[in-house]
Amino acid sequence: MDNKRTSAYFYLLFTVLVDIRFHSFTNSEKSTKFINDLSDTFHNLPLVLSDDPKKFNEKLFWEYVKSFQERYP
Repeated sequence: MDNKRTSAYFYLLFTVLVDIRFHSFTNSEKSTKFINDLSDTFHNLPLVLSDDPKKFNEKLFWEYVKSFQERYP
């Protein structure tokens, strides 16, 4: 994976963290479930990108994202 693509994934992770922060201000059960599912979807991304981006399975990652999007349209 080239540097531009890796940077794009780091930017995506940054936006996810902003979403988590935004949703954490509400104390609803729906927000808690959303934060949990969003975190589950993205939790391995920083480790793989910083350790060895060539090992990153983009297809599998986007399948997880698609599954998340189906639960939270």
